[in-house]
Amino acid sequence: MSLMHCSLVLVGAGELGSRHLQSMASLPDCSIDVVEPDVLSVEKAKQRLAQVQVNAAQIRFFQSIEQLSSQYDLALIATGAAVRFELSQELLRCAKVRYLVLEKVLFQRPEHYALMQNLLEQYEVQAYVNCPRRCYPLYRQLSLITAKTPVLMKVQGNLWGMACNSIHFIDLVSFLSSESLLSVDHSQLVQSLQSKRVGYLEVAGTLRCVFSQGSELLLHCTADERAPTSVLIECSSAKVCFDIDEVKGSVHRRGERELILRDMPMLYQSQLTAGVVDDLLRSGSCSLTPFAESAALHLPLIHSLLAYFRQESVELNHCPIT
Repeated sequence: MSLMHCSLVLVGAGELGSRHLQSMASLPDCSIDVVEPDVLSVEKAKQRLAQVQVNAAQIRFFQSIEQLSSQYDLALIATGAAVRFELSQELLRCAKVRYLVLEKVLFQRPEHYALMQNLLEQYEVQAYVNCPRRCYPLYRQLSLITAKTPVLMKVQGNLWGMACNSIHFIDLVSFLSSESLLSVDHSQLVQSLQSKRVGYLEVAGTLRCVFSQGSELLLHCTADERAPTSVLIECSSAKVCFDIDEVKGSVHRRGERELILRDMPMLYQSQLTAGVVDDLLRSGSCSLTPFAESAALHLPLIHSLLAYFRQESVELNHCPIT
């Protein structure tokens, strides 16, 4: 499909949503509708649009989904997790959408995952989840080395948002090893924390994730001592341990100085979204995680963190992360 005259809708133009908008605006001749009720967020989004080259034919801002058109080629939901299911459901009921891209963490309530799968089937929508590390050149090259065999990944650092960011690394292990997630053990978590986002929680301690063919992911977050976030991958097939520097975009074998991968830094969201949209509209697929696959990776994490938070609030019926 040509991108000429394609219609896009973005629901949520906050901190992350405005970065999606910057990228989408680079696509030529597209019409982009943005739903964002918060006046300050709209103003910031417009300021960020002024920082980039806008090739879109038209960008319009609306306060509610009810004001939108009846049909779109692609929709992107970039709201917080607390309202993502309800707004996604409302959008699918109000407008015909061919492709849907959802931010993570997907939903806070476990029952919403099956309900969304049913909605996608009912409305014949092809959906993906924005866990973009599998799109990064660094990890795509590393996947050729790990060769879809079991890995042990260790991620640790200080206040790095482990509850909301764990899914990125769960998704990455699944991508590198082609394995499904079996369980997430929260028994070594030591503290719940207030998130920098109002109304959400974070955690400190260790999460252990076990995958179907032997891969493991150990996630550790401290809240008291400063420590830079590090990523380590042990690959059994190559019998080697890799240190990953995501900022510099480099990989070296532990104990060796020589880099085996270099100059592949993490990509900003403003550099990624346009490529995802382009891929979907031209070929019908993209490098992001399909919804059903991502839901299966989300659910053990949601259940585990919900069980942990319920130790402090027994009647809690949702996992307060985003």
